[in-house]
Amino acid sequence: MSHLTQIKTKITNKEILGKTLNDLGFTYQYIDQKNLNMIVKDQSMNEFEFNWNNNKYSLIADTDIWQNNIKIENLINKITQQYSYNCILETSVKEGFNNVSKDFLQDGSIKIVIQRWCT
Repeated sequence: MSHLTQIKTKITNKEILGKTLNDLGFTYQYIDQKNLNMIVKDQSMNEFEFNWNNNKYSLIADTDIWQNNIKIENLINKITQQYSYNCILETSVKEGFNNVSKDFLQDGSIKIVIQRWCT
């Protein structure tokens, strides 16, 4: 028996969300006329959705399917971390910074070094 779970997120930018999903190896397609809601598949063809709720996305997944491969909490944490990383990079580039390095730390966090030369 399936059990759909809706998880509210702080994800607001569909372009960065799309890049994030691609970065993590997911495929997605928009499922509505406004290109806001998307269905996402992993490499095993497990599916989940991101649905737009006025000002941010919610993740909807069948937890019974996902428990076999990855816990839903781990999935959302992975997506949120990569989304945050992509937001930081996009904002820093707009502000004139260059990405110098990215290191994955033992605690699972990402250390980013950016720089901007003042002229």
